[in-house]
Amino acid sequence: MENIEDLMITKQPFSTANDSIRNVSQLMVDNNTSEIVIVDDETHLRPIGIVYERDINKCCIAHGKNPISTRSRDCMKKINVTIKKDMSPEQCLDILEKNELQSAPVTNKENRFCGIVTRNELIRLFND
Repeated sequence: MENIEDLMITKQPFSTANDSIRNVSQLMVDNNTSEIVIVDDETHLRPIGIVYERDINKCCIAHGKNPISTRSRDCMKKINVTIKKDMSPEQCLDILEKNELQSAPVTNKENRFCGIVTRNELIRLFND
């Protein structure tokens, strides 16, 4: 069976903790995705969080905050785990389930963000 590198979404956009929620939302719209990985900076690309559409609604919109002045760090879920691109799909699904995650960033040997893997993709793989 493949490893995660064969299954991950590699054209996944990312942002930084200082970016505005408005820009993060626009990235979601432009890339037809419901999540944006937040990295430490554009040089090191170490994942530090994820912003989901529902996080934007909960932390910004529902509280009447301005999406231009609200930063992604204010709405992101901090990342406790990343998936290594050479992991097996079974290892990855186990990590996602144990941590109750729908998706997780994939990193290379240098811990740089290189894609994302979703629980739905893994379930499709195992159901085929």
